[in-house]
Amino acid sequence: MRAEVGLKTRYIHITSEVSEGNSNGGHVKFLKGFKRVAVEGTELTNLGDPLNLGRYPLHYHMCFDLANTTLYPNPSYLRKNSIHHTQFRCITIHGTQSAVLTDNVCYNSVGHGFFLEDGGEKNVTFHGNLGLGQRRFVGTTVLGTTGAIPADKDEGPATYWITNPLTTMVNNVAAGGEGMGFWYIYPEKPTGPSADKNFMQPGEAQHTPITKFKNNSCHSYEICIFVDNVLEENLEFGGYNHYNPKVNPLDPNSAPSPAVFEDLTDSRFGAFLVREEAHWQQFEDSVIIGLSDNVGENLAFRNSDITGYRFAKGPIDLKNTWFGGFNSTSERTATAIGNDVCMNHCHPRNSLFDIMFDFDDVFVSYTDRLTIDMSVYRTDGVYPNLPSIKMDEEKHFLSILGGSHSYLVRIHGSVPSVTNFDAEAISKSQFVLVAFCVPRNAEIIFEYRMENLQKRDVRAVTSRQAVVDDEKLGTYFYDSTNGVVFFKLTHDVDYKSEEQNHCPNNVCPRARVRVMSGDLTDSNCVNRFTAVEEYMQTSSGTPGSDTSVLPATYTNPPELTGRWYLYMDTRGEKGKGNTYGDIEIRSNGDLLDTLYEYNPDNEECKSYDIILRPLSSDPSPESAVEFEIIVPSTTCCET
Repeated sequence: MRAEVGLKTRYIHITSEVSEGNSNGGHVKFLKGFKRVAVEGTELTNLGDPLNLGRYPLHYHMCFDLANTTLYPNPSYLRKNSIHHTQFRCITIHGTQSAVLTDNVCYNSVGHGFFLEDGGEKNVTFHGNLGLGQRRFVGTTVLGTTGAIPADKDEGPATYWITNPLTTMVNNVAAGGEGMGFWYIYPEKPTGPSADKNFMQPGEAQHTPITKFKNNSCHSYEICIFVDNVLEENLEFGGYNHYNPKVNPLDPNSAPSPAVFEDLTDSRFGAFLVREEAHWQQFEDSVIIGLSDNVGENLAFRNSDITGYRFAKGPIDLKNTWFGGFNSTSERTATAIGNDVCMNHCHPRNSLFDIMFDFDDVFVSYTDRLTIDMSVYRTDGVYPNLPSIKMDEEKHFLSILGGSHSYLVRIHGSVPSVTNFDAEAISKSQFVLVAFCVPRNAEIIFEYRMENLQKRDVRAVTSRQAVVDDEKLGTYFYDSTNGVVFFKLTHDVDYKSEEQNHCPNNVCPRARVRVMSGDLTDSNCVNRFTAVEEYMQTSSGTPGSDTSVLPATYTNPPELTGRWYLYMDTRGEKGKGNTYGDIEIRSNGDLLDTLYEYNPDNEECKSYDIILRPLSSDPSPESAVEFEIIVPSTTCCET
């Protein structure tokens, strides 16, 4: 049996007296220009006040950048503290950059536990913290008056509330609460007192990659990781975050940069990585558990349907991840991997590599949930059609590339006077032939656009086969008798090796069909199309229900997936003397090397902190930098 263990009691205890029925606990606040803040090994209870702004157990308030050695010559940190049974929150970072939170326990608190406030809190490091038992605020939130915000009561609270992507999250645990484990939510620009401090440019957070998310654990929530919604200026939340990280966040033409989540161990997991703009997400080396025998206290969702990993629009790479405990019962349907969030508008480059199960997994269909307002038919006569979700003016469908299949598109109702076909994951060799129902005997203008949506030359040909045979961009054929336009969505280059873009060179094609005259209600060409023999391909078979089974692969997760320490006790002799380490760069230039060692003889796990302090400030890579080795006595041999 495994459980999260945190030390609650400490020799130094800070508390406050709060009469029954009230929530006016005390608070500890650090202001700009302090000489030194080093809070370590302290117990804090009964602190915080949700009804009054700015009162939290531990609180950096508008301190600006702690890495500024002119203002803060001494290193600052909050570590190895036990904060529990609080009136409100545990640790708040407000208008402060480069804060370091290490090995703290946050237990049984109201509202978000670890809290980044305005969205300008850059370069904050969370390392080895444990949070659990976060409870919803009950009451009314008032902007500028209460410390509690709407997300403390609605959808939340989050154990880790992260409002800036420039956050390092390593070796932390979210171990259950009434809301979410990790909630990444960004404002358009920093709010509150940080709004005019130039901490982040407008829209910068939405295009900034997450600094690091590695070796964390999350369990006993309905949602463990949620990367979505926008934090409004009035601290309300909602909408899509349009998260689209780029190499240069301030350059709209910059190449995309993936959002990477590594080595997660999770139970009762639903990772929502949802936004409207496609961006790369990498989820790898993780362990996902549906339900385990470790019931715990939170029973509210144990009989609800569960999904291990929900594919969002993407593109998403799900790699080297083990799924266990997703067995359906009469009370619930359990699915290890699902796409019901994005259905058939998932990105065509979503990929799975080396996925492992401890059970036989079967296909589950969600097609009964669709609203159809566009039909897409494979032109080999296979029916029923591919369904398309109704999404305002946008409609999406997936296709098989490479020329082996072509597709007929029919819009229900009137044909729009202008219809755009935007293609993703299309390349020179991986193209698709499209036929589009338009009015008969109409005037049609066809356009083909590429980089910056600049028009390319187009050519009208006299047959469908001529479109197929022509390798150039912009070739089309309008059959005015049957009311159908043929064109090929293709590219002038192929993907480079290991290229991670939505299309080669991050340039995607757009075909545009303009109907200049004709009866727009003449939109159904399906029967006329199928009557033309040369338009129909030879069928390769009749599709049926997918009854395939993904067989179980591993009863237990491989050793190096998920958080490593969960599986050290299975290593036996192999693990003797085996040491693992994490290196953290502190704001003053020190390197904190935390070493973890497991001894199977006495089943003991120890951690050691070693500080490497550079004796030279020369940053050039050609120079050999000497370090002073410091072993703090307070960190020796903790189990």
